[in-house]
Amino acid sequence: MATATHPKTGLAYDIEGTGTPVVLLHGMTFDRRTWRPVVDELDGAVTSIAVDLPGHGGSSAGPTRLDDVAEAIHRLLESLGVERPVVVGHSMAAAVAGLYASAHPARGILLVDQATEVLPFARMLHRIAPMLHGPAFHQVWSNIEKSLGLDRIPDPTRPARSSSARTGSSGTSCSDTGIRS
Repeated sequence: MATATHPKTGLAYDIEGTGTPVVLLHGMTFDRRTWRPVVDELDGAVTSIAVDLPGHGGSSAGPTRLDDVAEAIHRLLESLGVERPVVVGHSMAAAVAGLYASAHPARGILLVDQATEVLPFARMLHRIAPMLHGPAFHQVWSNIEKSLGLDRIPDPTRPARSSSARTGSSGTSCSDTGIRS
């Protein structure tokens, strides 16, 4: 496995295997380690590229629009010589996978645990944004976190808990997500 950070996009990623390129995009509050059990199961049969989205894991960047995230992923893949990947998006990253495939050639997309309609989730984030940026953050985030079912994720792949979350001051960013809708 090779681990690197793309110098222009600031996206950290792991790449391993050979064959069909499969890009793995984690959901909010997770990072590329979420995909480790899947990558291990694939056992090098495909070229797996697990990416840390902006503001997650080893990636830099602040709040970023979803279409800009899709473009950053495209720039990363171009630099790696990857063409027509399968793009797998979990939760909010499913929207990124869809945006990627709508703008760039892709073998296919796989949306995991995400309805194709992200507008209700975006509206909810807009509605609670003031609380996410204020003193009620930990209470509000705790409720969101509980609704995600994180307790069902095995310990080695469980994301960092809200105690390490940061609050931002621009847009409608949510905690340490680095993503704006």
